[in-house]
Amino acid sequence: MTEWIITCNTNAYNVEGAFDKLDTIDWKQSTYVEKGDIVYIYVGAPMSAIRYKCEAMEVELPEATIDDSEFVLDGSSYENYGRYMRLHLLDKYDNPLMGRSKLIENGLKTVQGPSKVNSQLSAYLFSVIETGGNVFDHFYDKKGIALKTRREAITILQRAYNRPVTARELTDIMYEIGKQQANVHAELTFMEQQGLVIKSGSSVPYGYSVVSNVGTPQYFYVFQNQSFGEESKGEYLQALKQAKDGIENHHWSRLKEVKKGDVVFHGYKQHVVAVSTAKTDAYTIELSDENGAKEGWRVDVDFYALSHSIAPKDYWEDIKLLLPEKYSPFDKNGSGNMGYLFPISQELARYFLDATAGKKVASKKMETESKAMDAEIESLLSGKNCVVIDSLINQFIKKLPEIQPREMELEELRQQFVNDFNMNKLMNMTKEEYVVGMGSKTSFCYRLETELQGLGDIHGSTSAKFGLYFGKSGDDTEEKYRWSKRFGNDPDEVMQKLKKQIVYLRMDGEKKDLESIRKCELAPLLRGKILSVFFPEEYLCIFSDEHLDYFIKKLDLQFNLTDDILDKQNKLVEWKKQHPEMKDWNNHLFSSFLYHSFGRPFEEQKLQKDLQEERDNAYPKEYVSKVSITKKQWMELLQDSEIFKETDIELLKRFYLSDNHAAACYDLSIQDGVSPTSYITPIVALAKRISEKMQLPAIIAHDGSQVWWRVPFWGRIREDGRFEWKVRPELVKAMSALYPELSTSADIEVEEKEDNSLIEELKQANVGSAEGFEYNAEPKEKAAPVYTNGHKTYPRDRQTAINALAHANYECEIDATHPSFIRKKSEKKYTEPHHLIPMAFSEEFDVSLDVEENIVSLCSNCHNQIHYGKDADVLLRKLYEERKDALASVGIKITLERLLEMYGYVA
Repeated sequence: MTEWIITCNTNAYNVEGAFDKLDTIDWKQSTYVEKGDIVYIYVGAPMSAIRYKCEAMEVELPEATIDDSEFVLDGSSYENYGRYMRLHLLDKYDNPLMGRSKLIENGLKTVQGPSKVNSQLSAYLFSVIETGGNVFDHFYDKKGIALKTRREAITILQRAYNRPVTARELTDIMYEIGKQQANVHAELTFMEQQGLVIKSGSSVPYGYSVVSNVGTPQYFYVFQNQSFGEESKGEYLQALKQAKDGIENHHWSRLKEVKKGDVVFHGYKQHVVAVSTAKTDAYTIELSDENGAKEGWRVDVDFYALSHSIAPKDYWEDIKLLLPEKYSPFDKNGSGNMGYLFPISQELARYFLDATAGKKVASKKMETESKAMDAEIESLLSGKNCVVIDSLINQFIKKLPEIQPREMELEELRQQFVNDFNMNKLMNMTKEEYVVGMGSKTSFCYRLETELQGLGDIHGSTSAKFGLYFGKSGDDTEEKYRWSKRFGNDPDEVMQKLKKQIVYLRMDGEKKDLESIRKCELAPLLRGKILSVFFPEEYLCIFSDEHLDYFIKKLDLQFNLTDDILDKQNKLVEWKKQHPEMKDWNNHLFSSFLYHSFGRPFEEQKLQKDLQEERDNAYPKEYVSKVSITKKQWMELLQDSEIFKETDIELLKRFYLSDNHAAACYDLSIQDGVSPTSYITPIVALAKRISEKMQLPAIIAHDGSQVWWRVPFWGRIREDGRFEWKVRPELVKAMSALYPELSTSADIEVEEKEDNSLIEELKQANVGSAEGFEYNAEPKEKAAPVYTNGHKTYPRDRQTAINALAHANYECEIDATHPSFIRKKSEKKYTEPHHLIPMAFSEEFDVSLDVEENIVSLCSNCHNQIHYGKDADVLLRKLYEERKDALASVGIKITLERLLEMYGYVA
């Protein structure tokens, strides 16, 4: 999750009025904001302050669909922008601490356009929002403390750990846990290139050791309540050599034991607030107190103020086991002992750092029910229909505040329609006032079908359902009245009969005379819509036999094969009336519940596009909880053997390989010969480990209990009544990256489209401009990825591709004698560039894959064989042997086995 600041010009847009009326707005998008990012809106003069905090709900929208036109004062730079993001309002502010001057003091660089919130400003905003303005840590004022660069902070913290550390460990100490705002990994990579750190390990997460950190430091804990301000700003420790009675106190004289490179943790008001490394051995200075000048000890330190402090008392059950037997800084209750400087162990020092990074759980917050089962999922997996239905009702009730405003709008439209087409109007309605097709938006049929579409959609069939309409028919392109012959021989006669049928239907509907309603000659779809609009308490706005059968089965209701649409509607309405929670719902709200809870019949779902992103967006959200874990964080968690056990990963892979990355535990239980609930214990244990590692807030079910399975999964009640778990999309992406054998087809398909676009672009280019090009054997920095339609791709440079073709002398590198033709634009033989290591695998490498050494020149036939043909591995082996040295020269190190895997072959 990234934080952004965007600017609103009050002369162009009335943002205050907009957010007073709306809680969600479509805003022009000119940055790479991602779904879930936080966006602060800075309102320009005369306010000149951050006034709103929003969450990006959708991004890369092609047009704005939320109507806020009344608040657009000047749409010249807003309307038809072509790229929008949907912002949902989270909070409003009217705080002078969020004004321009304060923001600039605390890290804001510009308000001239959209920008990312840097770590300093993020900490400031967090403090203002959460503590009411006590800037940074509310324990002390950091003003005047020397700020450390990221590299200096890394060096201090790595010395404090005195072991190889990962980028993630450092990030979680240096910045707000989980935000990953600072690119510590990039800094470490640069430091490695400069010879300042050494990378260890064979796979992510790599460990890093600072070269200058030689030997094992001593560790100390200093209490600085009264002296903290002066000593932290001056970056030193100091103490008198002797008390006024001439006695040496151990907590003062211990300062002379501190040597260059030793590590000190700083305590202030019962909290660990900083860490430092000694720049010097202890040396003698002159100090003065109320009795005159005296000698003292001083140690100069590199001081680093932690972004979030911890209280040792909160971790006392663990810390008390790590304390020295003599000269402990804390008493048996966890309070600080009287004194200045105390020795501590390396184990305790590392514990302080781990706790600061969120890797340790405070004792007073420890869970006592570690073996408790997740009641919600256990009941859902039981398969009992009553349990499932009750849960769905409760979930829908929770969403009523979001749904009811729209219901009120629809009810107003319905009442207006009923008033406009009262009995008198129906009896005297003309054919022009009835039909669709004449351009009128006030006609009976137009309003019933289109204006009231939200009260039951009848668009699925042609206008012939109305009995009379104006327009074309098949190959007959003449626009004229058209009608059903059973109602008469001309439009006027047909209109008279239709009016009669509508009037009688309204009368029979009011009396609930089902037999008379069945005799109505109107089309069933039209009949059903009229009844549901005029009598919403009695008739359901679901008119399809298929849909009614689907919901009756989902609710486990009994029905007869002879039941017609009216019978089925009545069964559903009677079921609704038996549930007290629904007694005040009209039948449209009830139908919303049915579709919202159970979806649509499978036959209709099959017609939807089978793109994974669309399937994720369409997934029911009743059992979906927001968990702010990014793909990168999931990758780190998956590789942490203390979090994800091998058995956890194998279980997740089974879900991943299922359709839509989802499966019911019942399905797995049949395969394994166990109870469906046997999967709960390992998943709950995994979720708890993830929650502890990431410091996640509790996920609370509708009954107030804490649930765990929703950390790694989404869920829904499947069409067959079974409850399924679906692997979270971000976790799916992480698994795709870490386990390419599972699925790389989606990314490869998108990248292939990018390759094809490049080939098309080169058809219009002068590829002869780079004739004689030679490799320079220099690694190229990887470009930032580009997000298109939700897919991440890495950009290709046209000139790089041209250079590669020129280097190959415009010949096929499989066989130079392969036939080709001459290009129109450059008089060179036609070949196509192909990235030997596909760009889809860019994340596996620290350098760019878009370099000449990785681009081969191929004739069209060989290029297509590599992508689509049989025995393409033969071509790949040849190209690899010829290119492996050139690839290595630009930092691309890969085995033949891995290359073949990328193309779906086993070496």
